[in-house]
Amino acid sequence: MANFEGGFRKYLTIVSNRLLETAIWTFTELGVADVLTSDKTVDELARDQNWNSDYLYRLLRLVADADIVREIQHDGKSTKRFELTDDGLYLKSTHPSQIREMIRWELGPRPKTESFKLPELIRNPTKQTKDNRQIFENLHKEENQELARTFNKAMTSFSIYSGEPVVRAVDFSRFNKIVDIGGGLGSLLSSILQHYPTIQQGIIFDLPQVIEQAQTHNELEKANIPKHRYEFVRGDMFNPTTIPHADAYLMKHILHDWNDQQAIEILRSLRAANQQRQTTLFIIEFVILNDKEHDEFCKQYVHAFDLHMLILLDAKERTSEQYQSLFEQSGFQLKTIYRTSTPYSIIEAIAN
Repeated sequence: MANFEGGFRKYLTIVSNRLLETAIWTFTELGVADVLTSDKTVDELARDQNWNSDYLYRLLRLVADADIVREIQHDGKSTKRFELTDDGLYLKSTHPSQIREMIRWELGPRPKTESFKLPELIRNPTKQTKDNRQIFENLHKEENQELARTFNKAMTSFSIYSGEPVVRAVDFSRFNKIVDIGGGLGSLLSSILQHYPTIQQGIIFDLPQVIEQAQTHNELEKANIPKHRYEFVRGDMFNPTTIPHADAYLMKHILHDWNDQQAIEILRSLRAANQQRQTTLFIIEFVILNDKEHDEFCKQYVHAFDLHMLILLDAKERTSEQYQSLFEQSGFQLKTIYRTSTPYSIIEAIAN
């Protein structure tokens, strides 16, 4: 009889990881990290929250396998008490990383449901065309406020992750005025203004609904950035008349949301807003590098996110050559690429 144990083990691990994803998403969606305490048994915790005790225990038992919680034992026996591990602390709603919101978004129902459409996308010889502008406008409608809040906080978590590496990789002190295009709640710009006090002004530029939320949460005020050093501006990156002039622009997780033609439109809009000015553009994305430039974690993550963008938005992560092609068609030229210790790279481009 053929021995398939090795093959089965590989694919059973993949299956169990998918189920573990569901458990971790449920753990974050319920906010378990905020209420879990070793002082209470699972039965007591479930009673306090009006949850099912048996189901909660089984959830925590699996989440423990990911080293997010640990079960406290006494003389080798279960006490039905759990506590957060150091990694589990990241999933508290008060943790500054806001990883909880990133997990709620990325492992939530919408991306997972959309992922089942991938076989049909591949079978379809006609390239799909999605109205991404409508998608983002719908996301920020009043009836989708909770979803929009989760999305914006998830993007903030990505900015927190990338902020320090970006600040270390690029010398922003050469600029007086920086605009963060699609800047969300302002976490990335806040990091840059904190690190470079010589920058006179930073601007968060985004859709009106996002700016309203950014002003409410005001990450820059929380970071003690003086009010005269920042501004919130409502606008549309496809409309150059709404884009403020600046020495430099940031675009993090923007172009990967759009297909090539739409990305060129955005870049041309930025160029049109600065026709008579020399300006610099920093694109912060998961750039697809060759195998020698990526470690295994970064390579897999970037490739996975590329497929993620295809499924959700008919968009993609790009190679440096593909970015160069976008620049050639929009009035910019690639100057340099900064690598970081994360999957993020920073492309510096200048106006022709």
